[in-house]
Amino acid sequence: MERREVLLKCLGGAVATLVPSRLLSAPATGSTNEFYELWEETCLCHYWFEDKRAYDLCLRTWSLAPKDLDSSFRADIVEKLGHLRDALRSAEEDLRRQRKALRGDPHNHETRFYLAFTLTRLGLEEAAMAEYRVALENPAELNADGFRDSQNNIGWYYYRQRDYHEALKWFDRVFEQADCSNFLGEAAAAKAIENKTLTLVALGMAQEAKETARKYVQGFGRLPWPATHALAKIGIDADAIYLEQYPFKP
Repeated sequence: MERREVLLKCLGGAVATLVPSRLLSAPATGSTNEFYELWEETCLCHYWFEDKRAYDLCLRTWSLAPKDLDSSFRADIVEKLGHLRDALRSAEEDLRRQRKALRGDPHNHETRFYLAFTLTRLGLEEAAMAEYRVALENPAELNADGFRDSQNNIGWYYYRQRDYHEALKWFDRVFEQADCSNFLGEAAAAKAIENKTLTLVALGMAQEAKETARKYVQGFGRLPWPATHALAKIGIDADAIYLEQYPFKP
């Protein structure tokens, strides 16, 4: 397996760096635009393992599907609904198992970290935040990867709350702490830089976002599609940065 494939797996199952093709064909105006906006947010939530939010958005997307929507796109929506429904069932099983484990060993903060992640998947963000913070109060009992991921996930929570300056603090902290000599540390650093790029776009800091994207490309390769798509909306071509950094030589 190539280094890039390993890194993508470490990033949490991010299997596609390309913007989903359905997002590229969205019309600019009209009621159909709401359908595409919902589909885009569904894809983003699914990418970030926000399974409950993604499922609810996908249901709304289905309800707004234009009458002339082709069967291939309809099948994409139905397929995603099935994947998300299965993911939620799995998360509910995980939640029962993790809560039982914590009742037996309340100081197992490794389990607490995974519990927080499961709560996020189920849309229980406030409860997840509480568990992350308890875990971070006991860093000696949390392995380095869980420690960094907790901070990345807290930063993402603030991003979702549109508290972008607070989110940046958490992402910068992860990047400063990450040990890029191993794949898991490299993955945490890459995720922090990806998150930071999205946050800078949200803040309207185009030049800073471009430079952060360049830092990602130089260190980790092609930028994943959520950040690439966000940058495109403000006129920055992340793939051009990638091609400039890694020119093809037959």
